[in-house]
Amino acid sequence: NVQVDCTVPTMEWPLAETENECYNVAPSFSNFGFDDDVALDAAQYQIDTDGWVTIFSGLNLPSWDDDGWTLPGFSLLSEGAHTVYFRVSDMAGNSNGEGSPDTYSWAFIKDTEAPAFPTDFVAAPGNQKVHLSWTNPTGDASFVGVEIRRVGWEDYPEYATGTPVVPAPDYPANETEGTLVVQTALEAYDDDPVAPRDIYYYTAFAYDCAGNYSVYDVAASDRATNYWLGDLDLSGTVTTTPDLVTFSGTYGTTEVGPGGFIPEADFGPTDDFSRFGIPLPDNIIQFEDLMIFAMNYENVTAAGAPVLAGSAGRSLRDEVTFGISQTDSRSTDGSVTLAVNIQNNAEALKGIRLKVEYGVGNRLVGIEKGSLLSGKGQTFFGTIPAGPGRVYVDIAALGTGVALDGSGEVARLVVRPGGTEAVQVRLVQMDLRDVNNARDVIEAAGGDDHYVPTVSALVQNYPNPFNPSTTISYDVATPGLVSLRIYDVSGRLVRTLVDEWKGIGRFDQMWDGTNNNGTTVTTGVYFYRMTAPGFESRTRKMLLLK
Repeated sequence: NVQVDCTVPTMEWPLAETENECYNVAPSFSNFGFDDDVALDAAQYQIDTDGWVTIFSGLNLPSWDDDGWTLPGFSLLSEGAHTVYFRVSDMAGNSNGEGSPDTYSWAFIKDTEAPAFPTDFVAAPGNQKVHLSWTNPTGDASFVGVEIRRVGWEDYPEYATGTPVVPAPDYPANETEGTLVVQTALEAYDDDPVAPRDIYYYTAFAYDCAGNYSVYDVAASDRATNYWLGDLDLSGTVTTTPDLVTFSGTYGTTEVGPGGFIPEADFGPTDDFSRFGIPLPDNIIQFEDLMIFAMNYENVTAAGAPVLAGSAGRSLRDEVTFGISQTDSRSTDGSVTLAVNIQNNAEALKGIRLKVEYGVGNRLVGIEKGSLLSGKGQTFFGTIPAGPGRVYVDIAALGTGVALDGSGEVARLVVRPGGTEAVQVRLVQMDLRDVNNARDVIEAAGGDDHYVPTVSALVQNYPNPFNPSTTISYDVATPGLVSLRIYDVSGRLVRTLVDEWKGIGRFDQMWDGTNNNGTTVTTGVYFYRMTAPGFESRTRKMLLLK
């Protein structure tokens, strides 16, 4: 018997896999096989023009199937576009495929190189959202988009200050870690909504058509809160009620001490001292928390603060000075009132922390806002003990871009002496902040002292003996008419140095050795005498030598 076979064999076609797709591993074909009406002989493939490679030969069967067949030699191919060709023949010599009218060819792109990572990645806070932005990589034709992953710290509001300590998480290190946020070809995205309140860590990975992902890089990662710092009532904005009331009520408290410490209010300082930064709790509600609260107060949009600047090239310390003045009054218990004054030429001063020393053993009866602050907009005024005989006075203008302007009295302190020694009040340190919380600290070398005597006194002149001049110091504890006169050994008046109303304080008076007529007196012994309200007149002796 003779069997006639004039029909060409065929390949299962088209292949299920789409042409011109990108692959980072060898293509695998889900429908791969050959058929003949009588008997197959051989099948071959060729990649580009690299030469034919046998798939099978001498089969002598009507069909051959290997669904899932993987293209060999993929690892040896160069990056880029390639074409694989197939041909098949039967036992009668009929063939189909490459070189025949029905050519079997399938194109693909090899891409095993990961794209560059995104850059300039920024996460910024919002109310139950985080605003993300970045720059896509360039120069890679196969780039498709960016995949963003996130992890939460899950420790609001303690952030490693609670018990037990919850350490900060790592940023997602690859495209399999954390929670998928988005895949996009754009360069901005709002992770909205995202809950609960937390600090969220984001990493962006660029990916291409073959599914290659960029490596982790710090330029493609950032973190942010999904809430506004200072929003204590969860309303989404910082308002006068109840946020300010709540914040004021917890100001100066610590986690380990008595009082109304609220962990949610412990968000300062931030890692970059900005109102959008990462909170760094320190278990005390104090000036750093106040500055963040003040900057976010009633305006927490992501827009930048209005630009306020002082004189070009000058720092806050060049524009702001402080002093202490004595009010001319003393209460029946001996308490004295002192004012802290500011001379302010800066337009951008937003916050002040004054460290005031009033003396160990003395009692701080009270502190209140100065008259300058009463005429301003909303300002925060708070005090915190700074150790024995010391206190912090913290002041801030509330509102984004709002500054403390003008000169005058910012605080009044009432101090009661603890004994007969004079009260000496001084400014130890002035911590100044501008509208963006940039810091300028002035350490008072020797302090800005104000000496408040508890009793009037006449001090021995210095130098003594002297030529040609000497200084006489005296204390006035009760304001009123004070006189200071010089006499010779016969009791005759030589010179009236002081005859006027004086307030409370220490005063220095120089005598140049002349009489009331301006004539220089001769060598000899002289006496000086002081009278003052509530002071028993006293005389001291001095010697002029020529």
